[in-house]
Amino acid sequence: MLLETLVWDCFASRSTLSDSGLTAIVHAPETDVTLALRLDSDAFRRAMGLAEKPVCDGLFVGLKRPSGKEPVVHCLFVELKGKNVEHAVKQIETAMEAFRGHLTQRLPVATFGRTKVSAVIVSDRASPQRDVSIEDVRRFRKQYKSPLHVCYGERSSAERQAPPVDLSEHLWRQPKPEVPRGPVVVP
Repeated sequence: MLLETLVWDCFASRSTLSDSGLTAIVHAPETDVTLALRLDSDAFRRAMGLAEKPVCDGLFVGLKRPSGKEPVVHCLFVELKGKNVEHAVKQIETAMEAFRGHLTQRLPVATFGRTKVSAVIVSDRASPQRDVSIEDVRRFRKQYKSPLHVCYGERSSAERQAPPVDLSEHLWRQPKPEVPRGPVVVP
């Protein structure tokens, strides 16, 4: 049921997620496969049993097949957020917990162990209601064993199309998260 919902109701494109005037993209090497899935939908919530809970906007899934090695799945949970960055963390956590519970019940531990998971909040340059603090980043990393990143983009308006935020590095390379020395300041 979940696979059908993801394919038929949540598939957005191979490489782009958009919401609230913000766009995130990933570029994949030709040998790898990517899917962009919309998670902030009634169909996804029904399939995962999340009813009225807040869920992040989307998920980039990448399948990498290193030569001579087992395939590795990369999952990047994405929230495209205007101002309330604190709420964005909750939305990502809800989706990650739902996927973790669903996948660990259905996949062998060895398969789940080859899945690399991270999360990113893309916020516009408007002043957020609350920035992600060093404590938020540390708690997230400890609880989910996954990095949490915050990127800033520009919101598109009626007059212009904002450039998309490229999240390829976050999906494929899984960089170590930068730990801010205090609250993240919006330029």
